[in-house]
Amino acid sequence: MSTRSIKDLAPKINIISLEQQVHILINNQRIAYGLHFLKFDPTLTIIARKHSMDMSQNNYFSHTNLAGDSPTERGKIAGFSCGKNFGNYLTDGIAENISQSFLYNAVTYLNHNPHYHWNTVDSIAKSTVKGWMKSPGHRKNILKQTYESEGIGAAISEEGKVFVTQNFF
Repeated sequence: MSTRSIKDLAPKINIISLEQQVHILINNQRIAYGLHFLKFDPTLTIIARKHSMDMSQNNYFSHTNLAGDSPTERGKIAGFSCGKNFGNYLTDGIAENISQSFLYNAVTYLNHNPHYHWNTVDSIAKSTVKGWMKSPGHRKNILKQTYESEGIGAAISEEGKVFVTQNFF
């Protein structure tokens, strides 16, 4: 008898829909604070998605990957231009928020058999953004006026962990 993973048991989560929903909710937060929308950047999305996939496949949770690369270093490796010229000063870097949650929000047992209470795309997106907005550092990134674009990347591990990476530029 083969063992099925939590990911196999769960209803399928559309990763692209999850990423888009997080993007919409982030822009709703920015608008509520009188800030401009962030553009959805496809290159930043690829960088973010690769980081979420790496964390899900290698079972870690960090802004620095197992090779020791920071968000900015991962961006440069991907060919992303990480510098901005603001006239009187230059910046070099990609900011990042990361989140880890689960495909389910509770498990109950009936006769020693688990029954999962599954999350949806909407509930995962809402809890991710809500968690970031409650954290001073993550909130600061979301509400930073000079950011113009973002990429959102999500991945799900075999154990049912949901990783979301948000890169800003």
